[in-house]
Amino acid sequence: MTLTEMRDRLAALRLQVTTLKADRETRYEEWQAANIDLFNTITGAEALLAAADKELRDAAVAQYQADPLHQKKIIPGVEIKEMTRLSYDDAKALEWAKEHGVALKLDAKVFEKVANAERLAWITVTDVPTCTVATDLSKLVALEEKPRVEA
Repeated sequence: MTLTEMRDRLAALRLQVTTLKADRETRYEEWQAANIDLFNTITGAEALLAAADKELRDAAVAQYQADPLHQKKIIPGVEIKEMTRLSYDDAKALEWAKEHGVALKLDAKVFEKVANAERLAWITVTDVPTCTVATDLSKLVALEEKPRVEA
């Protein structure tokens, strides 16, 4: 297959996928419109569910805190677990991490921008050939006779 034939096949496949996605979107919008009552019912039920969940959790924690024995099993299916949470100043944590050489993670994207601009001596820069293909190939392909797309 020639490069021109490959390009034309790619253009036809892109057109096919774009058309199919547009059809899917139209059908999905029609389905959503036809089922708006269901969506509204689900939204209302989810809001009630979230409120009931929060109410139960808050009441269970309040009962646990009020109980001098701190009974963790409130009722069957509802239990208290104590989770450890840390609060700290981010700048102090970063300073500590640098001093101890742990808990550090490189932001490669930012580093590569800086390293490329500064051309650090210990970094190897290599140019790699990469092919780009125009997003809109329809201008380049004679679409009067649409190429058959074979899967």
